[in-house]
This record gives sequence, structure tokens and C-alpha cells, in this order.
Amino acid sequence: MVKRDPEFVSFVTLIVAELKEGGSLNDPRPYDRSLPLSDYVLCEVQRSLHRVCKLLTDKRSTDITLSDYRRAAKALRKVAFTDEQRTAISQLEDVWQEPPEHADALKYHCAAEAYFLMECFSAKEPTGSEEGPFQAIAAYIYEAVTGLASSDMKRSCALVLRDRRRTPNRFSKRS
Repeated sequence: MVKRDPEFVSFVTLIVAELKEGGSLNDPRPYDRSLPLSDYVLCEVQRSLHRVCKLLTDKRSTDITLSDYRRAAKALRKVAFTDEQRTAISQLEDVWQEPPEHADALKYHCAAEAYFLMECFSAKEPTGSEEGPFQAIAAYIYEAVTGLASSDMKRSCALVLRDRRRTPNRFSKRS
């Protein structure tokens, strides 16, 4: 039996119901199916909630910003002589920030977790529709983590959709 986190029980139930909307749950596990799918989904939803909670308390994720990378590339460009150094500069310049600048980082990460859960388990594809499960799951994650109801996840969900379409998941079943 799966240990349920008492702090998130009602939100886990709501999120799983949204994942099931429109059909049954997908089973992304290629091999080990010893744990029933329903328990596996509950575990993954709880992990998603804990990952977002950890982001709130983990200050290391905000220590280095995109502007730091850009400043480093600019400084290195002045002294680069070898191909390896030029390659390092291009890699620094190609770094893109997640969440994007001027985005609400917490809402963005909630939307990213909702996207992950939908890609893994939902029969529906994540869309920008306000009535769809993607924004509802993101709002439930936000409320579970902060205790505040958020009715406006549209911008964060749109940013996640844009970023995921730019760099699609190579493990995704969808093409």
C-alpha cells in the first residue's frame, strides 16, 4: 500500500481525477509493473508536489541567473583564442532560462509539473484551454503548495507549453 502524505491527500485525489478525465490513465512504465498503476500515479503526484515544495525552500536554484551566464560569455569572448574556448562561449550563450525572466517562478514550476504529469499519465494532451485539465492540475499544485487558491494559471501554462514545444521530450509517446 502506498503511504499517503496527509498534507496533500485531497489535492492528490483532485489531480488524479483530472488526469483520468477523458479516459483511463496511461501506464508509462516500460518494465516493472509490480506496483498497481493507481498507486504509481499517487506516488508520482505526491513527488511532483514535493518537488515544487522543495523549490520554495531551495535557494541554490536562484543563485545563478541567466544574466550571469551572459556576463560570463561576454567576458570570455574577449580572451577566447582556441576552438574549445569558442565552443564554451557558444554553449553559455545558448543557455535559456527556465522559468523565463519576468515569469512567476512558482506558478511556472507548478505548470511544468502539471505538464509532466499529463505527459506521463493522461490520455489527453496538455493544451492552453482554460477548461482543460492542464490548467486545473497546475492550479491544484499551486494551491497545495501555497495554501492560496490561484485561478489564473493561464500565462504560466502558456509559457510551459511554448517551452516544451521548443524542446520536445525525446521520451514522449506523442509525436
